[in-house]
Parts: sequence; structure tokens; C-alpha cells
Amino acid sequence: KINKNKYIIGYVGNIQNRIDFQLIRFLAQKNQDKLFILVGKVWPDVDSLYYEVKKLKNIRFIGQVQHQDLPAIISQFAVAIVPHKINDLTKSMDPMKIYEYLSCGLPVVSSAVIDPTNFAGLVDVAQSYEEFNQKINQNLNKKQDIIFKQQALAFIQKNTWEKRAGEMMEIIGHSKKINKIM
Repeated sequence: KINKNKYIIGYVGNIQNRIDFQLIRFLAQKNQDKLFILVGKVWPDVDSLYYEVKKLKNIRFIGQVQHQDLPAIISQFAVAIVPHKINDLTKSMDPMKIYEYLSCGLPVVSSAVIDPTNFAGLVDVAQSYEEFNQKINQNLNKKQDIIFKQQALAFIQKNTWEKRAGEMMEIIGHSKKINKIM
């Protein structure tokens, strides 16, 4: 059962080596008044620091859940996080979870694995652990902000699978025309 008196900071995704467990530990230690919930399958290659972090009293790893149960869990998050290590793999990613979080009207704080300009100012990107912590605390009540929710919804509507597929088809069609000319 989740403590209703605490802000909940959440992550949904695979729990594996791309997660920065040093960052998670730092955040949990700095924010004893908050609960950190990480949802997802724990992979065998998980960093050994996971075993230390999961012992912290304000951390809950709840494992993999059924898709239909996710909305009830995510709706309890005050802030959603993308606590990825910064490396060549993570810097090349465009995490789907950010789009999912925004579609739920959640403020998002991410490590510096994304280009914030791709998210129309809706995602806060932290360059350090301390900045990550500050951005979480600055965003605690943002999900109640109607303007933020409207902007997030407008962004998501511009980034649906249908729109992206249409843009790709347009690019493909354009390149075929160029190839025919050449």
C-alpha cells in the first residue's frame, strides 16, 4: 500500500544497467519525505548497486505489472523520472516513456540523455544529481497546472505513431522522387 502523505516519484520501464542507481540512491537519501516507486522487470544484468538501493526505506521496486494496472499506478506519481546513466547507448535513445508520461499529464525530469528542445520545454533535463533533485522538487505540484497539461496534450497529439509514420512516408516518398530524377 502506498503512503498517501508522501509525494511519489516514479519510473516505469526495464530495471537494467541503463538505470543510474547512484542517482536513485542520492535522490532517496536527499528526499526522505518522498516515496520512489520503480515499476518494471528487473533484468539479470542489473547493476549490483540495485541490491543496496532496494533496501532503502523510501524506495519500492514493484516489479512488472499488467498493462491495465499501469494507469492506477502512474496516476499516483507527482513526478515521473528517466534516471538513465549517460553513455553512448542512452544518448542515442528517444525514450518512449517520456511520451507516455506526458500523455498522462505528468511532469518529467530526465538525466541528460535527451535533447530537451525535442520536447518543447515540457521535460526538465538535469546535468547533475543535485540539479535532478532540484528539478524534481520544482515540479512536485506541476501536474495540477492546467496550462502544463494542455501543452503536454498538444505535444503528444503532434507526436502520435500515425503522425510520425505519415512524416516518414512523406520523407520516403520525397526521396523516391529525387532518386527518379537522378
